[in-house]
Amino acid sequence: MPSRIDFKRERIQEALIDGVETGLIKVSLSLQRRIKKKLDRPGSGRVYKYGKGNKRKHQASAPGEPPATRSGNLANSWTTARRRGPVRYNKGIEIALRPAKVGGAAKYAWWLEYGTKRMKPRPYIRPSVEQLNRNKRATKIVESQLVRHIAQANRTAD
Repeated sequence: MPSRIDFKRERIQEALIDGVETGLIKVSLSLQRRIKKKLDRPGSGRVYKYGKGNKRKHQASAPGEPPATRSGNLANSWTTARRRGPVRYNKGIEIALRPAKVGGAAKYAWWLEYGTKRMKPRPYIRPSVEQLNRNKRATKIVESQLVRHIAQANRTAD
């Protein structure tokens, strides 16, 4: 006797879309956390004085290290938001993972990541993305959300 599976195609389709969307948002948030964590490390480069009367000291990052934090502006400029339409920063960096985006609005974010004629790169974005891709972490996040949403759709179908 043949068995019959009864399911609502629309409900499963909606669950797939919701699962991918939620997964990408979680991946975006994870990427933002990783970038901010990389920017929260002291540098090991040269020490210089700055500020009024050169009374404050700062140890910069060495080439190849993530940028050392002085004011926190770069780390605080990194945000994750739901993507509603095209967004542009004035010379900032944006990583678009629809339906979400992760971006740094600091104008010097690009220069630090890729360097200039006078400064070697201080990469922090690419290592964060590589860390997220290691062991297929991003894929696992999206898959877990897909499974969760499909299971939820199946429960409500009964």
